[in-house]
This record gives sequence, structure tokens and C-alpha cells, in this order.
Amino acid sequence: ATLEPPVTKPPPPKSPPPAQPKASTPPAPAPKPAAAPAAAKKATPETPFYAANDEVAAPAPKAAAPAPKPAPKAPAPKPSAPAPSTTTVMGGSDQDDSIRMSLNNALFLTALRSDRGQDASDSLIRKADSIVHRLESMSPEANPTTSVDIEGTWELIYANTQLFRASPFFMAKRAACNGDSEIQSFEKFCKAQQVAISLANIGKIRQVITGSNMVSEFEVKTGTIEQAFISIGETTPTYDGQAYSITLDETYIDGLNVPLLRQLLDQKLGSKNIPQLLGATGDATMRTTYLDDTIRISRDQDDNIFVYEKVSDNTQGTDYSGVPTDFGISKVVDGLL
Repeated sequence: ATLEPPVTKPPPPKSPPPAQPKASTPPAPAPKPAAAPAAAKKATPETPFYAANDEVAAPAPKAAAPAPKPAPKAPAPKPSAPAPSTTTVMGGSDQDDSIRMSLNNALFLTALRSDRGQDASDSLIRKADSIVHRLESMSPEANPTTSVDIEGTWELIYANTQLFRASPFFMAKRAACNGDSEIQSFEKFCKAQQVAISLANIGKIRQVITGSNMVSEFEVKTGTIEQAFISIGETTPTYDGQAYSITLDETYIDGLNVPLLRQLLDQKLGSKNIPQLLGATGDATMRTTYLDDTIRISRDQDDNIFVYEKVSDNTQGTDYSGVPTDFGISKVVDGLL
């Protein structure tokens, strides 16, 4: 028997199968780069998106920059600011008129309850000051001293100081004061005057205003003796139409019902004689802070308040020539009949 050599089978090709996995392995990473670009694509739009927003926002401020340019126009209304505070702002609405009427009535009532402010308690003074401030903030007249409505006869109904200081004479005396010592002397002088007339009955206190002067009438009655202290000042409206510059022209006593003395005291003291007989005077300033067809509010250089009611459009003043010189006996008799 012959021995046959063993049959050897060739080994299966191993390289091809591994080659295939190796080939398949490269594709696997391929999706990863593909995913990376995808993420990149997401990132790329985001970056331009924010960049685009920044670019849009940048012009926005540029567009807003012109907005300040019109701002210079804002100062333009400033010249007219004073007018709105009076005429324009409170121009004439029914509501504003109603408020002013209510405040006027409250001021009238306060004046009546306090004897024109002379017997006012602290609470009444505070109330009157509050009403005055509110009226001053809503005056319907922006330039009162150049308005024709200021002309006429006005009667004093309230003051937060001595009533006679509404006179051009006392305002001129105050204007002549220089320094604290002279001001204190003037205040003492006013207190002395107040004491002197404390026993008298103060009657009507009027200001008659025309385009060029102011006549003050201060009527006083002591027992049956009556007289009126008259002082006249030349008035010049200030440039803003809110005040008068007053130069004392003359002062005298009128309407005295005592014979002989009447002829003597009716002599008028002109501007040339006033300094020699009554002391130095100066040009006074009286501001008008509120004006309507019923009420006028004025302040002197010390900011004292004087409230007037308009009683007529008459600019002639009171004629005292008809007052009989009989010590007032005729009036007493008339009162008994």
C-alpha cells in the first residue's frame, strides 16, 4: 500500500474580511466630520445673527442722535414761559374761573372776619396767605400794570401789615431807608402811627389808579371829626408790566369837618416841600401779583400783602369839597331823624 501525502487545505483568506471592516471604519468617522460641519452651520448662522443685530442696533442710536437736534427747539418756548403761568396756562377755562371765584370768596370772608386783617389770628393769617399764593399762581393777567383793567377805584379789604402802609407816602418813606438802622427807625415810626390812630375809626382806604398816577385816600374818624389823608404818586410801569415805580408827588389832608383847621390843613405839600417838612422819600416799588375784574393783590418792597376790591372804573378820586365844616353835627342829626 502506498502512503498518500496528506491533503492540505488552503487557509481561508483572512485579509479580505478585515479589509472590509477597515473600509467600513473610515466611513464611520466620515459622519462625524459631517456632524461637525452641521454644528458649524448652526454656529455660523448664530454668529451672523448676533452680528446682524449689533449692526442694526448701531444705526438705531444714530437715528436717535437726530432726536436731540430738535431739542434746541425746546428753549424756544422759554420766552413764553411767563405768559403760560398766567394767561396761557390759566387762560380762561370754566374750571379755572370757578376756582378763582371760590378763592376770591374765601379771601373776602377772611377779610370780613379779621377787620381787613388787623384782628386776624395766626390761623386766619396763614389761611389768607395760602389763598393769596394760590391766586398769584393763576392770575389771568400776565402784565397787570400795563393793563387797562387796573385803572379805576380800588378799596383795600385786607393787609397783613398796618393798613396805612398802602399809601404812596409810607412806601416812599420806606424806599428812602438805607441800612438796618434806618429800616428799624421806619418800623418804629409806623408803630407810633398805629398807636396814634388806634383810638380812631379807620374808614375807607382807596387807591385810585390812572395811566400815570395813583391817589391814595385814607379816611379816619375820631368821634364826630372826620378827615382823609391824601397822597399822590406818579406811577411808571416796570419793563415787565408787573410793578409800578412810584414817586411821591404830594400829600395833604382833605375833607376835615372842622372849621378854620380845614383851610389850614387843606394846603397841599408838593414834592419840593415834602423832604423839608416830612423827611426824605425815595422811589418806591409796588408789585401787582394778581389782577382780575374784581380783585387786585399787590406787594410792597418788604413783600407785605395788600388785597383790593375794585369798586368802580372811576379815575377821578373822591371829591371832599362838599363835606360840611360842622364837626359832623349834621350827620349826627341826620342819624337821629
